[in-house]
Amino acid sequence: RDSRGPADRAVRGALGERQPSARVAGPTVGSDGDMWQRGRPLPPARSGALGGPGMRGGAMAGLPALHKTESAFKAGTTVTDDPEEESKQRAFKGILNKLTPDNFERLNQQLLDVGITEAKTLIGLIAQVFDKALFEPHFCELYSQLCFVLQKRLPEFDDPESAQEEGKQKRKLNFRRLLLNKCQEEFEKGDAAMNAVAEREAKKGQGGEEEEQDEDDKDDDKADEAAADKDKDKQAAAADKPAGEDNGAQLEEGEIPPPPPTAKQLRDAAAAEKRAKRLADAAAAAEELKARRRALGNIQYIGQLYRFGMLTENIMHSCIQRLLQDDQNPRAEDIECLCKLLSTVGQQLETPQVKGKAGMSQQQLADLERAAAGNGRKLMDAYFERIKRLSQNEKLESRLRFMLLDVVEQRSRGWETRRKKEGPKKIEVGRRLPYAC
Repeated sequence: RDSRGPADRAVRGALGERQPSARVAGPTVGSDGDMWQRGRPLPPARSGALGGPGMRGGAMAGLPALHKTESAFKAGTTVTDDPEEESKQRAFKGILNKLTPDNFERLNQQLLDVGITEAKTLIGLIAQVFDKALFEPHFCELYSQLCFVLQKRLPEFDDPESAQEEGKQKRKLNFRRLLLNKCQEEFEKGDAAMNAVAEREAKKGQGGEEEEQDEDDKDDDKADEAAADKDKDKQAAAADKPAGEDNGAQLEEGEIPPPPPTAKQLRDAAAAEKRAKRLADAAAAAEELKARRRALGNIQYIGQLYRFGMLTENIMHSCIQRLLQDDQNPRAEDIECLCKLLSTVGQQLETPQVKGKAGMSQQQLADLERAAAGNGRKLMDAYFERIKRLSQNEKLESRLRFMLLDVVEQRSRGWETRRKKEGPKKIEVGRRLPYAC
């Protein structure tokens, strides 16, 4: 017996309430007759609107089939002739992507456990470390520390490119030598890229700036009329020519000459040419930005390697002298690299550390340190005289001149920076910071 009141029954009846007995007995009859019920198998799929089996199949029935290429990527496939070497380089990349100050020791051991038994494996590892350091300058110090640890634990290998001479041993390659070669290669590559950019800008300046005007935004009617008049003139001139006479290739007998291009075709060709030029300029600008980032990252990485003792003072001085070579019209990239390098290694170059030799007394070591410090200050004074002249050069941008003045001020404060650069830290150190939650 229904315990609900008559008003409640009337409202529920008007809304079309189903009887509970219908759900228990089986599927109801009507639009919801194939509704899935708990504990029962799934109902058959409805036919789609496009004739496919089910809504999903019907929706995809009108789409074209997927195109399968022969060179599709498959997990576990190799793209080189040496699958073992490719597997090692892939393992190096995965380990370097996870490198942090917290797991430095563990991942450092994992790099060694991969198995560096050949020179080409070591060369590939150095190339990957360099790429990571150049495009992630925030982690330059961490990658420099990694190189400092690896160069002590990796053995020497025979140079595969050197020829074996009679009575002489084959030239050896170690981590330090390969790292120096990579530094020099990247420095020269960045210099060549910046020279190419300067030459391209000089040629563009000599040719004059071409003012790009959009013809579609102007008086389209006048342009169309002028182009139509030109088309008519061309057609009339072509009609006046005797048969078989043509400015281009000779027409065969019975061949119909091609019609002259219409005004729309000429406009489309001009627009396509402008679009191609804009795309080429955008690609050149992207390559220039990439080369600048790589050059700045290389200089910063070189400075960090010197701080860990991987590079010598002579290499640093040669880099600075090369960047200060042109004091009249220097490149903006050279100024940025110079400021970055001096702010990183200026203090160590001005007061270099001297390593004593066996049998040297304390007095001799102190004299050697004073001589090295005097020579370092003398060289730095010469550098900063030129830097002060560059800071007064009105041909330079204000941004570059202020960068030079900041380096001069940093030296006057004893190479202390205004704001301490925040690099990667361990989690425990981060939790002790005052602003940590």
